[in-house]
Amino acid sequence: MLEKILRKITNNLGFKILAILFSFALWLMVYNINDPVKIRTYTVNVEMKNTEFITNMGKWADIKDGANTVTFSVTAKKTVIDKMRDDDFVATADFSEAMISEDEKTAAVPIKIESKRYNNQLKYSSQVKYVDLALEKLKTKQFVISANTTGTVAQGYALGNVKVETPTVLKVSGPYSEVKKVHSVVATIDVGNMKIDISDSVKPKLYDSAGKEIKTDKLSLSNNQVVIRAEILKTKQLNVQMSNPKVTNGQGAEVSLVPEPKTIVVKGREEKLKEIEKIVIPSNALDASNVTTRTDTYYDIKGLLPEGIALVNAKESKIAVHMYMNGQEEQSVTLTVPTSNIKISGLDTSKYQASFANSNVVTKVTASPELISQLNVDAITASADLSGMGVGSHNVKIKFNLDSSQYEYSDVTLQVVIKTISQSQSNNNSSAGTTDSGNDGNSNNTN
Repeated sequence: MLEKILRKITNNLGFKILAILFSFALWLMVYNINDPVKIRTYTVNVEMKNTEFITNMGKWADIKDGANTVTFSVTAKKTVIDKMRDDDFVATADFSEAMISEDEKTAAVPIKIESKRYNNQLKYSSQVKYVDLALEKLKTKQFVISANTTGTVAQGYALGNVKVETPTVLKVSGPYSEVKKVHSVVATIDVGNMKIDISDSVKPKLYDSAGKEIKTDKLSLSNNQVVIRAEILKTKQLNVQMSNPKVTNGQGAEVSLVPEPKTIVVKGREEKLKEIEKIVIPSNALDASNVTTRTDTYYDIKGLLPEGIALVNAKESKIAVHMYMNGQEEQSVTLTVPTSNIKISGLDTSKYQASFANSNVVTKVTASPELISQLNVDAITASADLSGMGVGSHNVKIKFNLDSSQYEYSDVTLQVVIKTISQSQSNNNSSAGTTDSGNDGNSNNTN
């Protein structure tokens, strides 16, 4: 029985083996037809490694054209390649493998591409991809960070001390051509409508010598955030007085002392402001011994302010003190000048016509009694410079023909309307036409 079975197996053995090989070849052909080899292109971001290799050479590397992606082709079976996506691949450029040109101005870093899965079933394009670098001398410079504010604090409050808390110094590194542009580093905090102290973490900004902001995309900063703090203080208005408004000169004649301005605004913590009600200038600190006519002197009141109190406007620390002989104290009068007396300059009167919104301009004039008595109100004129102003409404400063060394007067601003000559004529004709039409109508009714 066994012999019979063996004979059946070995009978025509060559044909049987050939049939098996033919069947396998046929299966392989069908399989390849159903699962063919395909080529597909992918694009991924390139991960930069060991970038310090270039900086350790004292160079700054900038990717040419900002291209930090790579596009490549992959060959694989259809069943495999259909499963692959861009994020399945990892592309890395190791800067330690950079090929640097002889002039050290350029470099090329080979890109290594691998797949997170099916990597051994993938065939990559044979062409080697590179990250092209432009090299420049590396420069590092340190800057003290300046504090700045934006916005306006709430009414009745003022800014106190504004300072950068940490870090106070910023190190800027990058290509020499960019770092040399940096002139200052500024941290800005928004204090709009604030009534209490405020602290914030902000991004420092870089500026050139012209005050133009510098982009930091090619620069490396030691810190990307800076903590800045702004102190918000209350304000208070104080009267300014003399300890003795009357003193005597060297001849024993009485001299009056009048401070100007008579009020100042200070800032401080609320508990500190409660401790001060006025500023008193010591009269004996002023030398009136040689005063025989009006004399002006100045006194710096900063030394009179208690600790924790400061002027809102530091420039107002020097108070003017007017010294007059008895009976020569300054007097004030209100001056009214018709706007028809205002001389206009800087306007091409062949093309334009100007008119004021008000019929009079009013100002307060202060001078000695003698000068006030000599003031001829009817002879006072004024002027307005309209240079550079075009058609429309404008606010213009009025200047009076008074000697500023003898008379003091408050600044006055008036609204002026500028029109073209054709506009004015058109308006006048329109008004005249309306009047004529009305007269004709009345005449007809009368008839």
